[in-house]
Amino acid sequence: MRVGNKIFPYPVLNHIQKLSNYINCNFDILYSFEETEKEVVFKDLRFETDSDLLNNLYDEKKIDVVCIVECSDTVFRQKYQIGKTGFNLVLYKADLSEKTAITFFAYAIQNFTMESNEFEEDYRGIKFEIDKYDILASNDDQYITVKHQEKENDLAQSIFSIVNDHSKNDGKYAVDYLSKKITIYLSDEDYKNYKVIAGINEYKEIFFNMLLIPSLIEAITECKNEVINGSSLEDVGDTHQWFRSIVNAYKRLHNEDLTVDTFKNIKPIEMSQELLGKPLNTSFKKMLEEQNAPEGDE
Repeated sequence: MRVGNKIFPYPVLNHIQKLSNYINCNFDILYSFEETEKEVVFKDLRFETDSDLLNNLYDEKKIDVVCIVECSDTVFRQKYQIGKTGFNLVLYKADLSEKTAITFFAYAIQNFTMESNEFEEDYRGIKFEIDKYDILASNDDQYITVKHQEKENDLAQSIFSIVNDHSKNDGKYAVDYLSKKITIYLSDEDYKNYKVIAGINEYKEIFFNMLLIPSLIEAITECKNEVINGSSLEDVGDTHQWFRSIVNAYKRLHNEDLTVDTFKNIKPIEMSQELLGKPLNTSFKKMLEEQNAPEGDE
């Protein structure tokens, strides 16, 4: 969510002075930036304002300040509450790709009336009725760019995006293959557990079999139906950008181009397993090794 140069029926404090309706007041976001191989960290993240009005509203618990992180490439969107005391906001690069917008704004958490001499002249002497969720301050011109180097043996990272869907609570997951990546939506509980086990190499193949292969089968089946109905492979790649990685991976595996005729006759369940490294056999072997390990052997 970005405020930009939107016009509101009440004064808004914008850190860009020409867009602000306050005189000589600032809304600043303070942090130091740190980047690792897997994470982007906003260290000691906090807000600061010299507006007496906003400081009083915050102290009276009438407004909150939040950070919104949005990445259109991965359909990632999360809200984080920030305050005057700093904390470390950790973002995982696996959730992001390319340009990611970082927006900070203060918003009302209850209805109230406000009036202030801090406002521009046109807004002075007027009592403004503020409704819950109205935006009162904005700092939203910040971006980060996350680049992923696609590896030949890491197709999953290049075509899948796993995000949490706050509306899901029935134990099921959903798949959307119409965006730049195949997006898998998990409930908050499942997403939290996924983040814990995602980096454990011993569970990689089991994870592929449980979640990624069924999702890829559905996505490839849809693409195959489009080709059968007259679309070219290039048309499918324009509609589903992740499909281009499928075509490239097929060529690496077979040392030949994927053709329309080949794709029409391909079995999605077999193609999905092949593209993701045939993880079933490895999964069985690891589970048997664990089952047969001597008692007490770590």
